[in-house]
Amino acid sequence: MASINRACLYIDVVSVIINLLERPDINNRIYNIAGPESFTYNQFIDKVLKLRHLKKIKVHIPTWIFGVLARISALILKDNFLINGPIAAPYIRESDDISLAAKELSFKPAKLEDLI
Repeated sequence: MASINRACLYIDVVSVIINLLERPDINNRIYNIAGPESFTYNQFIDKVLKLRHLKKIKVHIPTWIFGVLARISALILKDNFLINGPIAAPYIRESDDISLAAKELSFKPAKLEDLI
């Protein structure tokens, strides 16, 4: 079931890419490709746990502590994955408005429930 669910996510993204490649009239446009719902980081974790029927204790680590540990890890491992990815992701404030992609590219993303 998980591979089918991941396939739904990939189909959403691939369909947008194909649509863009087939549309020479679209130049220099930026489209938001996101899910149909917005969540805070905690809401997302809670929803995934609920959908997977899991009960886990969430431990909130202050961001500055996690940031220091990630930077030390990056120096030791010579890899900035944590600094550029999971640490930064919850704090990026980008628009999640997909209305332009929905209108111009017929983008209809799957809901989280369909992917989990």
